Amino acid sequence: MLKAEADKLLSKLVRYAHKYDEKDAKREAGRVVKSIIFTDVAGKKLVNDLLPKYLDEERKTGFVITMKLGLRPGDSAEKVLVKLA
Repeated sequence: MLKAEADKLLSKLVRYAHKYDEKDAKREAGRVVKSIIFTDVAGKKLVNDLLPKYLDEERKTGFVITMKLGLRPGDSAEKVLVKLA
């Protein structure tokens, strides 16, 4: 669920960057990020640092990687590491 939501958010931001010019794309991306991510620091980092990296790679999906880490001792819940690719 987390992987799907994060991938959906990043692909939406990449679409805005391709659709609009830079100023309008940042405004639209900021609007979307503020509706999902509630801290300004995290939103600005996503738009200013991570989004240009993904635009250079020319990808539309596949921004998030999950790796299974095994079972948690005690209740045997599955542990997963989620990383931005």
